[in-house]
Amino acid sequence: MNFGIHLMKKIGMKVARNNMYDQDYCMKVEISSFGGDLGVEFVDWLATRDRFYEYKGILDSRMIKIAGFKLKHGALVWWDNLLEVRG
Repeated sequence: MNFGIHLMKKIGMKVARNNMYDQDYCMKVEISSFGGDLGVEFVDWLATRDRFYEYKGILDSRMIKIAGFKLKHGALVWWDNLLEVRG
């Protein structure tokens, strides 16, 4: 166990198991934002998103919410309109 986590637990701090910093490999894992370009950028974003979900063990019920949070520009406008129409 990482000494920092051990110390945090010892003083009573809660440590999230799936936080953004993976303690096993000391690397930051995140999904980049997607702005709406439907070319190679979109394919790369989908692949990265899927690898992130698998690595972090994200439940299906949370995948859509996380992806929606990472949208920007035209993709975000489209997403907001879709949510509004679906109510």
